[in-house]
Formats: sequence, structure tokens, C-alpha cells
Amino acid sequence: MKNIKAVIDSIWEIPFFYKLLQGTLAAGGHLVIKKNLLKEIPKDAKKILDQGCGTGEYSLLFGDKYSGLDNNKDYINKAKKIYPGTFYIGDATDMKILKNNTFDV
Repeated sequence: MKNIKAVIDSIWEIPFFYKLLQGTLAAGGHLVIKKNLLKEIPKDAKKILDQGCGTGEYSLLFGDKYSGLDNNKDYINKAKKIYPGTFYIGDATDMKILKNNTFDV
């Protein structure tokens, strides 16, 4: 059983498969999340931090106001190539990487 878990975990580490699995498992959930984010985050927010941003697709909602943080370097490297905003490799439990930044949301 541990071997199966290790294989599944290693698949999730690849950005393409992460997005494929997220889209399949979440079904229409991403649309609900996007609508909720647009409704809940104030329009006048200047800096938005998404902890655990994955491949960063929610940055499309907020453009340059958006910063994403994830501990998977492959996700962050992919996000930097295709999405607006700023992306950081790091752990949400150790926010030193963002010490000079302040976020509204």
C-alpha cells in the first residue's frame, strides 16, 4: 500500500498531472471557487497572497495584485512561465520568504 501511495504522490508532483487530476476531481468546483473568490476579495485589495497556490491558475483573476506561494518548485516554475503575478517557492509555515511584503488578503 505504501508503494501505491508513493507512486500517486510522485504523479501529483508533475504540474501537468496535477492540473489534470485537479480538473477531474474538482469537476465544476474550480468555477465555484473562482466565483467565490471574486465575490469575497475586495476590489480595492492591493496585494493578494494565495498560500498553497499549486500551479497558480487563480492568478488570472487578479493579475499583478496576485502572489502565489507553494512548496513545489515545479508548480511555481510552471506558474511563472504562464501566469501573471509573483510566485514564491516556500512553505506557509515559514513565511520569512515574504517578510518584506504585506498583503491585504
